[in-house]
This record gives sequence, C-alpha cells and structure tokens, in this order.
Amino acid sequence: MYVVNSFGAGGAERHLLALAGHMVRVGNSVLVVALTGTVLGGTKNIADDFVTAGAQIATLDRAGVGWLRDAGRWFGLCKLARAWVPDVLYSHLPRADFAASFVKRMLPDTLWISTAHAAYIKGVYSGYWVFRWLGWNWRLADHIVAVSGHAQRWVLEVLRLPKARTSIIYHGIAKLPAALEKRTAIPGAHPFVVGCLARYEPRKGYGHADQGDGHGMRKTSRRPFDDRGQ
Repeated sequence: MYVVNSFGAGGAERHLLALAGHMVRVGNSVLVVALTGTVLGGTKNIADDFVTAGAQIATLDRAGVGWLRDAGRWFGLCKLARAWVPDVLYSHLPRADFAASFVKRMLPDTLWISTAHAAYIKGVYSGYWVFRWLGWNWRLADHIVAVSGHAQRWVLEVLRLPKARTSIIYHGIAKLPAALEKRTAIPGAHPFVVGCLARYEPRKGYGHADQGDGHGMRKTSRRPFDDRGQ
C-alpha cells in the first residue's frame, strides 16, 4: 500500500508509477491511495496510469475543512488498511506520512517506510513546527529514506531516528560517492557520476548547482545547463 498526497505527476509520483508497475509484474497486489483526488497547478493526473499498470487506486476526499477533513481522511485510510492488511506501507510527504502513522499504530506488524523529501525547516515548509511536537509519529516508521545527506541529518536531528533506521537514495541513484555531499573541485580527468538529482534546492542540500554543473557543461557538453534537473 502506497500513500501519497495526490495523483499529480511530480517526480516522486512518476518513480512510484514505475515501482508500482514492477511490483505488479512480479506478482504483488498494489494499492495506491491519494489523500485527495484533486490535482492542482495544472499538473497531469496520472491516476489512470496506475490502473493501466495494474495497481488498484483509491482517494480519500472528505467533506469539511481543516483538521476535520484531515481526520476523515485518516479514518478512511485506516478503514482501507484494515480491509487490505498490507505487508508494506509506504508514504511520501508529511501529510501522507502523518496519515500512515495511524495505520502503523493499528497494524504494528506492517512495515512502514517513509521518505524525507527534504529538510522540512522554517522558511521552507510552513508546518515545520509539527515535527518538534509530533515527531514521535514519524519515529513509528520502520525506516525513513532521505533524498540527500542534508535531509538525512534533519531526520537524525529533528525526528531523532537511529541512523540504522535511515538511508539515502539520491533521487533514484542507489549510491553516490560521499565526496558529492560537499562542494569539491573536480579535476578534468576525474570520472563523473551522472544521474537525476531532481530540483537543486537548499532544502534538499543541493544549493550550488551552477558551480558544479557549470564546470561539467564547459568540459563535457554543448547543451545549455538546464537547472530544472531535466
């Protein structure tokens, strides 16, 4: 069971679509649950793509506003989980994580894996204060995958998870040299590691794309640098 905010086609949702399709092909039953069926900002709705990939889908839209609406979604997710009894529960982004934490309390034997998409700090995430008061909900997770060392340090310091229950997957790259966690002058003969790092943002620990990639562009590419991570 995968829990996301919506079926909007963000980078993580596209990764999830590929993962869900693979899980179905190797014989697993997959349910993808979105807290809302509404997709904002003109983003493509990929709910039908999940169905085409063989996954089941559900949305948790409820009447009401604010916490009342959210509580309805938490109840709806728990009802689905009780009927489904998933072996693995995966959640992405804080609202989905918080909803998943109720399922983990109800079904403690279900393995819950969450992602730290960024360091959710003041000036970056409006609900940053939630983690100081309700961090114990995230400590219920069996494992949290961070998208960078910067995000992992936030998990260790703010959520206070043991390091053994965290890991880093760099936006789809299983492992990168530790040297790439800090700005390093790369000699012309040094081998390059190329991959998808999504958006370069300070909240993810990648605030210096122009310094590193400018060098790579001059040495290795005729294409203009694309700071969207495409």
